[in-house]
Amino acid sequence: MRRIIALLGLIVALALPAWAMPGVPTEGRLVYTVTRNGAPIGKLEFAFRPEGNKLAVEVTTEIAYKLAFLTLYRFNQRSREIWQGDRLVELISDTDDDGTRQELKSVSEADGVAVTLNGKPQRHGGRLVPSSLWHPAVVESPALIDTVDGSRIAVQSRFVGQETLSVRGRPMALRRYAITGDMKRDVWFDEAGVLRHVRFTARDGSDVAYVLD
Repeated sequence: MRRIIALLGLIVALALPAWAMPGVPTEGRLVYTVTRNGAPIGKLEFAFRPEGNKLAVEVTTEIAYKLAFLTLYRFNQRSREIWQGDRLVELISDTDDDGTRQELKSVSEADGVAVTLNGKPQRHGGRLVPSSLWHPAVVESPALIDTVDGSRIAVQSRFVGQETLSVRGRPMALRRYAITGDMKRDVWFDEAGVLRHVRFTARDGSDVAYVLD
């Protein structure tokens, strides 16, 4: 009986339009200002587009930390995720991490994930959720795939509780989760599973947040 129910659930998920998937906003776009200790240092943007029974997610990250006229750190990334239901089918990214270039392609297989980083193949077992964080499955998965270098990130997630945050100048009731392990993030989702806020401590000890525009 459980197998029948699971199969029916999968059929329903595949039949739903891409816009009905968890985490996808009705407007089809999420734009965040990235802040460091409260000051803006860049932008993070997700653009969602249905492609048949799949969902394409274009992710653009542009960060530049400056001191006066001197740029101390720069990070630029373009990535494309293809989802079918709650399963990541493909991930392609091109990253410039302060001068270090990474070209990544990840393809999901029946029993794992095939990754190619700068032309060199590697493989991970099991299903992985991307570290882009937008999909609510990120707090249910024991492992993520790094969207920069394709490495496996072991994590644990804990529901912290309901909190009210100001989103676009208005109070909103959100569900807060703490992600720990190889990656540490606090994430806030609304009732529809849309990512509304992110906060974490950077390697230099600064407080970084994604503030929804």
